[in-house]
Amino acid sequence: MTERQPEHLPKDLRAAVGEVVGVLGEVVKEAAGEGLYEAVEQIRRDMVAVRDAHEPEERRRLLATAEGRLAELSPLEKRRVARAFTLYLELVNVCENAYRSHRLLERGRRDVGPGRAELTFVLTAHPTESRSPENIRLLRRAQVMITRALQEDRPLDHAALENLLHLAWRVGTHPPHKPSVEDEARHLFSLLTDPVLAEVAALTARGHHLRFHTWVGGDKDGHPGVGAAQTRRSLGLSRERLIDFVRTMLLPPLR
Repeated sequence: MTERQPEHLPKDLRAAVGEVVGVLGEVVKEAAGEGLYEAVEQIRRDMVAVRDAHEPEERRRLLATAEGRLAELSPLEKRRVARAFTLYLELVNVCENAYRSHRLLERGRRDVGPGRAELTFVLTAHPTESRSPENIRLLRRAQVMITRALQEDRPLDHAALENLLHLAWRVGTHPPHKPSVEDEARHLFSLLTDPVLAEVAALTARGHHLRFHTWVGGDKDGHPGVGAAQTRRSLGLSRERLIDFVRTMLLPPLR
């Protein structure tokens, strides 16, 4: 897959997106075949033409042509095209997050923070969050990989990234069932990884105050599927995450 990058974006971000999208294209070719890859590329070119069209009539004509091409695809091909574009959009977000992390880390080396900070993170409830946990974990690993390459000013490991994207293609982007409130809570609490909680503990020991709030499992007014049972289970999951972290910290170091 190829990508025309807006010129106003930072050079490093444009380069990262170009590299990652190129690797995704190779994965699509290997996993779904050259024909499917060409279908994805043709749809991308069609949409670029629609975007760049100046006259409404020209835009309608181009859209009709694109719709005709899509109609010729089988249901399986349409699902694979949708998967390719879904992964593409997710990977663009991954690159943006990696670049933002890189810039914040660079800034943190230069800036001196306040003597004491108080910060509250509010994790919102997203009933439409339907990505599979496996997809989330794989893309998180890809983000770490890209961030490290930016930090160390070295080329991205294409082979390692290709392996990750092959796995992401195979596991898909969505779970086979509609996400429940419990799934939502599990996803949010999974963001509080051991390294994150260890850093929070270290900052607290230095006099900072960091808190994490969320209304997942507690939005009884705005979510018809939330009641006492969902609130109790959500609180239980948050406790389980913290207890697992404490247990990990109490384990003897590996020799």
